Amino acid sequence: GNEPGGPSVGRSSIADPDLRTQYCIAEQLHVRLGVVHSMSVAEYSGWCAYFDRKHREEKKAMEKAKSKRR
Repeated sequence: GNEPGGPSVGRSSIADPDLRTQYCIAEQLHVRLGVVHSMSVAEYSGWCAYFDRKHREEKKAMEKAKSKRR
C-alpha cells in the first residue's frame, strides 16, 4: 500500500524521475518509501550521488568490455 503522507502511486507517477529515484533508493536499502521520505536532504542527496556515480562506473565498464570484444 501507500505510505502515510506519501505520494499516490499510479502508472503516471512512476514516470516522475524523482519518485523513481526514491523507489530505487528504497529498494537498494531494503526499506519502505517512508524511510526515504524521512531522510535529511543531505542524506538523500548523498545516496543520489552515490547511485549516479555507481551507474556511470558500471556503464563505463560495460562499454569498455564491449569494445574489447570487437
